[in-house]
Amino acid sequence: MPSYLLNFREERDLSQKINATFGFIKQHFKPLFRLLLFIVMPFALIGGVFLGIYQRRALTLNRGERDIEYGTYAEYEFYNQISSFNYLIGIFCAYVSFLLISLVIYSYILEYMDNEGQIAPGSVWNRVKDNFLRVFFASFGIFLLCALGTVLLVVPGIYLSVALSFFMMVMLREDLGFVDTVERCLYLIKGNWWSTLGMLFIVSFIQALLALVLGFPVWVLQIMQVLNLPGVDNDLLMISANTLSSVLSIFMYVIIIVALAFQYFNLVEIKDGIGFLEQAEMIGTRRTLVADEGDF
Repeated sequence: MPSYLLNFREERDLSQKINATFGFIKQHFKPLFRLLLFIVMPFALIGGVFLGIYQRRALTLNRGERDIEYGTYAEYEFYNQISSFNYLIGIFCAYVSFLLISLVIYSYILEYMDNEGQIAPGSVWNRVKDNFLRVFFASFGIFLLCALGTVLLVVPGIYLSVALSFFMMVMLREDLGFVDTVERCLYLIKGNWWSTLGMLFIVSFIQALLALVLGFPVWVLQIMQVLNLPGVDNDLLMISANTLSSVLSIFMYVIIIVALAFQYFNLVEIKDGIGFLEQAEMIGTRRTLVADEGDF
């Protein structure tokens, strides 16, 4: 058993949540990376290859032919995206990869909490495969709710997108069905919507900066190709670069997923104080070792 255990059930302000997020990722990088490599990487790689082929094709198509066949460039782009086999397969695999990343991380966190820091990869995998289908279908329900809210009045869609951002953690931790999960999310977010939005904005900004830095070489290659500069007219090079960029973009979501886990437990403490009650019950029974996440 580890000497120190990170206490998830704790109220945290924004800076504490960000520090805890990066501290947790840093502390558990190796075991998490191995799990993500074996569970998520196959789908991420397949999606990256198909999206890479699609992006390569989009960059090399002749603009004149598009304007003749379609009324406008926008019409061509819309039709090309929804009808392209490479695009559809790539997007589907990227979507499955995102769900798997979320499931792996949340399952890892739950194993960490339930077993006092002792994490067996097999147990994480069992949680992932046992919950994948219900999370997969629930995610479509969440998407439809947010889309319907956006179509009806925009603002409800934005509100629901933030309120339901941690639906997977609620569903897994509290073992709830779809309707109960939505109700629980709305209960937790009440009075805390703006703080959750602020956290999502800051963490997304950090994530975008990191993705931009890691994907910079790909952007340079794409710009050089658009300008028809010599040395970059190589299909394999561009497809490989775009594949790497797509895979890295998918794995960057680890940051926001972990941050949402801390926000979920933060809201549970604010609303229900479960962690405080657990600590009170353990007074006089045993000493609980809790680690300070430290600064990132």
